[in-house]
Amino acid sequence: MIGKAVGGTGEYTYPFYFKRSTNTNWKLLGDKFQTTASARFKPTATGTYDIRIDVKDSTGTVVKKFFTATVK
Repeated sequence: MIGKAVGGTGEYTYPFYFKRSTNTNWKLLGDKFQTTASARFKPTATGTYDIRIDVKDSTGTVVKKFFTATVK
């Protein structure tokens, strides 16, 4: 996954999260405040996964983006 932020006040941090679509709890991929705009996600089973990328700028503003991935 790759997240790229524009338009805010840099420096940005990118926590990446995932969960099975049937679950309610998000799991963090990597570090919560990583400055790298990418994370590796390798599902361990088939199914539908929800993916969330939070982008935080230097003023503390957070924008969340949600995606769905289906693994067959």
